[in-house]
Amino acid sequence: MCSHRHWFYYYTSLANPIKIILGDNSTIPAIGQGHIIVNMNTDGHRKRVILQDILYALDLGGNLLSVSHLAHHGAEMRFKGETCKILDQLETVMCLGHLHGNLYVMDMEVESNEHAKIATISYFPSKGDDPPNIAMAACMRSSEADLNTWHRHLGHLNVDAVTLLVSRGMVTRIEITKGTTIRSPCKPCMKGKANLS
Repeated sequence: MCSHRHWFYYYTSLANPIKIILGDNSTIPAIGQGHIIVNMNTDGHRKRVILQDILYALDLGGNLLSVSHLAHHGAEMRFKGETCKILDQLETVMCLGHLHGNLYVMDMEVESNEHAKIATISYFPSKGDDPPNIAMAACMRSSEADLNTWHRHLGHLNVDAVTLLVSRGMVTRIEITKGTTIRSPCKPCMKGKANLS
């Protein structure tokens, strides 16, 4: 189970959320499912592995691996003292972990999932309309720039439209530096609006 949507390289929303029962008997919903690529520590080497059927639960406090799910798919777990190993069917070490408090923390890193997505929408939402699920994801890390820079990077989009995209979450992982205004006049915009007939 994972609480980081941007870690998924393949993701499907669940039509009917799955109820997850936590240790304190409270419940949270899993609203999606997919695959995450990780690099696991195998005695000093890294092994690239695709974790499948990962549930996405936004309200989950951490990320969890299910021992029963791993065993069901042919993996073996070995716990000894403060160490834990995940072994494949040939008893090759797939991942190492160490005890931290009452949990075994597995030594793995999520593979960077940087990409760009552009969705075509038939209309630009008006005030009060629900925004589309996602219009663009420029990258997986947040970027910060002034309004003038975002105006240029987004194809000289109207300043009000740029701020609306950010404020309504239609473009993710971008931040507009506070206290900046667009330089006037924008020469490319002036040229584009000029009547050349």
